[in-house]
Amino acid sequence: MARLLAPAIAALVGACAATPEARLAAAREADEPPPDFSIALTIPTVPDPNVKPGRYILQPDWVLRVTPGAAVAETTYPALTRQLTHAQAERVWWDVRDSVLLEPDHPGRVGAYVPVPAEDGTIKPMVLVSYTAAGVRRTYVLDPAALSAEDRAVLKRLALRLSALAWLDTP
Repeated sequence: MARLLAPAIAALVGACAATPEARLAAAREADEPPPDFSIALTIPTVPDPNVKPGRYILQPDWVLRVTPGAAVAETTYPALTRQLTHAQAERVWWDVRDSVLLEPDHPGRVGAYVPVPAEDGTIKPMVLVSYTAAGVRRTYVLDPAALSAEDRAVLKRLALRLSALAWLDTP
């Protein structure tokens, strides 16, 4: 019996001892979303007419919460919009998994969001992306006026997928 349990115990101890980056790298290889996968996307404005501004939150239990419109902030907590299926949550995970957002040296990565004042004294609208996956939590602050082509493509793909899942594209 001990021989049978030894490999399983060793695997669990090894998994617990892995660094956060190693756990995230392992999750990135999997099609299945990590059990703690969640994402919050705040888009006050984006220079793309196909992307709808709003606050999108996908929780680890696959509950999608959405507040559409440009008058959203990081502190906006949307009402429950719908419960996603496994396949729908998996597609959102694939969008994140296959993007530049999992790169540890992404230039938009910050420890915490600090509002940026605009020249007129108001708060400059920034795109905020926060996710948790495999025990790693990351936050990105991106200037909509200065997005790289890669960031623009990732944000567009995520925003279009989440707005479609929230039925924002229906007439």
